[in-house]
Amino acid sequence: MSGLLIGEYQIIDEIGQGGMATVYKAYQPSFDRFVAIKVLPRQLSEDARSLQQFQHEARLIARLEHRSILPVYAYGEYEGTPYIVMRLLEAGSLRRKLSDEGPLSPLEAARLVTQIAEALDYAHAHGVIHRDLKPSNILLDAEGNAYLTDFGIAKMLGAAAQPTGAGVAGTPSYMSPEQCQGKPATPASDIYALGAILFELLTGEPPFEGDSPLAVMYQQVQDDPPPLRDLNPALPPTLDRVVLRAMAKDPSRRHPSALALAADLRRAVDEAARFAAAGARRSGADPAQKEQAARPPGRGSTLLLALIALVLVAGVAALVFFALRPDGLARGPAALPTQTATREPRLTVLPGVDSGGPPNELTQTPNVIVITDTPSAATATLEPTSPIGLPGEGTPSATPPIVGPGLITFTQGSTADAEVVVIDPSGANRRVLTNNSVYDGEPDFSPDGSLIAYESQRDDNTDIYVMSAVGSGVRRVTTGPAPDRHPDWSPDNQWIAYESGEGPDSEVWVVSADGSERRQLTDNGYGDRAPQFSPDGTRITFMTEQRGSWEIAVMSFPDGEIEQVYDCPAPDCRFPTWSPDGQSIAYNSLNDQGQVNDVWVLRVATGESTALVRDGQNGRPVYSGDGQQIFFNRTLDDQTNLYRLDIATGEIVQVTNSDTDDFGPDWGPR
Repeated sequence: MSGLLIGEYQIIDEIGQGGMATVYKAYQPSFDRFVAIKVLPRQLSEDARSLQQFQHEARLIARLEHRSILPVYAYGEYEGTPYIVMRLLEAGSLRRKLSDEGPLSPLEAARLVTQIAEALDYAHAHGVIHRDLKPSNILLDAEGNAYLTDFGIAKMLGAAAQPTGAGVAGTPSYMSPEQCQGKPATPASDIYALGAILFELLTGEPPFEGDSPLAVMYQQVQDDPPPLRDLNPALPPTLDRVVLRAMAKDPSRRHPSALALAADLRRAVDEAARFAAAGARRSGADPAQKEQAARPPGRGSTLLLALIALVLVAGVAALVFFALRPDGLARGPAALPTQTATREPRLTVLPGVDSGGPPNELTQTPNVIVITDTPSAATATLEPTSPIGLPGEGTPSATPPIVGPGLITFTQGSTADAEVVVIDPSGANRRVLTNNSVYDGEPDFSPDGSLIAYESQRDDNTDIYVMSAVGSGVRRVTTGPAPDRHPDWSPDNQWIAYESGEGPDSEVWVVSADGSERRQLTDNGYGDRAPQFSPDGTRITFMTEQRGSWEIAVMSFPDGEIEQVYDCPAPDCRFPTWSPDGQSIAYNSLNDQGQVNDVWVLRVATGESTALVRDGQNGRPVYSGDGQQIFFNRTLDDQTNLYRLDIATGEIVQVTNSDTDDFGPDWGPR
């Protein structure tokens, strides 16, 4: 077609073709410039309806004005053939770059993904979905900046342009599961495609390959993408969670926006860089070697894999000296010696013990005397420890406990004789459920209100125990050398999530309610604590130090894949708890001195946090069953009590007023 005139545009040469469209380089004399002309199939203008659809989509695309969207100059028809005139970029596409150079470094991938994400979110805000995002639809300028093109082309072409012949719009290697099933595309579909592109940028290959388009589409619907390091061993493990979330089968589980994906990717890249830098400093390795390791030549690089493994080990070692900072609430006896561990020696600081950091309300007053308002007639003899999964004999209070609507359970006291207590939401009818000479705390009601899981320190270790809601039938469900703490029931009463270990060795585990099966969900050396099941049981929120300070994270259950680590609006964010509708997570923050201060609520979909309770030492929030109130502990004048916040009015009411420290509330149903 060289020399042919299409309107005023003189065809110079063919640039490329794909699907059912061909792109030409052309000269536009009226502006004395070269342009690109995409010539589309003639059938788009064969009937009035198709022509109207083409014109409508072309107008929408032409209105998109963004620095990372390829400008559309004009559109029209030439002898019945529709065409679109666009800016000419001769540096080629992202597909060509991948073919010529292979996988990109994580830093370069993050730069390009951010540019693409900005364009996608802009288009989505203007009601335009790409539907066929892929490397060949991303063009590059001479400086290596990305430009999105071909918005809406897949919708224009419809089934006629698809290699599948299945009546769906898109390219199988980058199509979302819902598109493969013939469902309408949404902005989440573009985010899935961006996740697939990210996978290819990092590995040099698409996440799924098959003998036919339908085989690839089947994998998109049924299979998870393989681990990145199966294809590129030099990649840091932090990147997998970004890709897995972006490519979640359920659109609602993906990043809420393309820029959220890009931000998650940048955090993962920064996190990997921090670990690599720490490893280089400690091992004396040349930092240039680390940079080279970030971008290997291809698969199966054993030497580079060993190098990255060395860096990660060194990075974990750099975190060993970190100890748990006090939250203003002790989780065990204040003067017990360090527990004997089977792991390698390390600096261990028990919760509540002065570690040389800033004081909190309990380290300032270590000699707390536990006083109960209803003394038990039973002796203080500890009930026998039972084998795992078998009921034991408890020593409940002689005064009949009040079991009824809307109970609150919490920890009373912070020393070796701390106990589990139950009250009404008003603070009345205070009853002690445990009565012994060991630390019992962090109670959690089962969803039906019939059982309470809690931690208890005995036999020189802390394990998870379960008792009835009236304090009887005590049984141990975990055992082992590492301390097990902070239990939380799954909604179906089948599992208990908990943290196991100390400091950076603490990880999230689950144990079956009868203690017969244990599963480890995290294993990263960062420090993961205080897990809480979502109301539907498909996710677990927890607090993690994987980015250097405590932040709130969410993982899927039962597979344990990290979905999101949320930015913390304070120096540290800790002890998350779900709202009953699963849309929000409440948590408390720490100030610069390491003291608890504010209660926040996080919107899971957007990642936005809002302060609910300020101006004080406020911590450990939990929602009421109807989601209308939040119970939390507050310290005033060196005394910690429970308080209740009315979310609608902002009114705060004191619930307990005792001589003991009351903390860590949990709400139980009627």
